[in-house]
Amino acid sequence: MSRSKNESRKMSVTSEEHQTAKFSSADERLEAVHEVLMLLPPAHYETLRYLMSHLKKVTLNEKDNFVNAENLGIVFGPTLMRPPEDNTLTTLHNMQYQKLIVQILIENEDVLF
Repeated sequence: MSRSKNESRKMSVTSEEHQTAKFSSADERLEAVHEVLMLLPPAHYETLRYLMSHLKKVTLNEKDNFVNAENLGIVFGPTLMRPPEDNTLTTLHNMQYQKLIVQILIENEDVLF
């Protein structure tokens, strides 16, 4: 992918990200997520890395704050990854994948970034 296309890429849920969430093997998912992360513009990548590092720290206090990676995925998924279409049905369908991808990013923050 050329640099200009890479820089213009917006962080949105595309079919590529959906396919990432659908892999059955955890290793395949991690590899696919890593490949998608490498497509992000540097500023987006660094911002996401910083946020995932912070959210990972939040989950380390789960027994005190009752917040785990799945809960954070539910909250942050729709904010971080908007669907390509502004369709309510599509948005609802995408939520499970948004949650899963954010959960994977948080749980594997040390490996992915």
